[in-house]
Amino acid sequence: MKKTVHTPAPPYNVGRAIAATAFLAGLLLATAACGAYRFPASSPAATATVSGTVISLPCSPIVSAENPCLGRQVPGAVLTFTKGNATATATTDKSGAYSIELEVGTWNVTLQSYQFKGYTRIVRGPRTVTVTAGDNAVANYVIDSGIRIPQPVAQPN
Repeated sequence: MKKTVHTPAPPYNVGRAIAATAFLAGLLLATAACGAYRFPASSPAATATVSGTVISLPCSPIVSAENPCLGRQVPGAVLTFTKGNATATATTDKSGAYSIELEVGTWNVTLQSYQFKGYTRIVRGPRTVTVTAGDNAVANYVIDSGIRIPQPVAQPN
């Protein structure tokens, strides 16, 4: 008859196993948080560029027919794009141009120019911009400069 010898398993260190598991979980979490790892089911958000120019009209209180004002560039205008809780801003350069990368979706647009002492009204240009993946959009704006011809004040009789 053959004798069977059972060898006991080496002692299992539970504390060491928990520490190793915690270390690996922390490493995975830190890697994912830094963006170095992409989970298989996720992909980066699709984006596209929205760009354009901002000009203001009228250029002066009185515009002559011989020399019409075609608008002037508005440097430093801030365009704010909002979609749900997401907000992105773009500021026009010295020629009134802007460009911004936005995620796919429909964004509401507001515009503020401190050049006109807080008064900014969009006269022409889209109030919403729809961004399609990989499709660059152009959104040009004309804002009211607030320059007006003074109106005569009615005198009481």
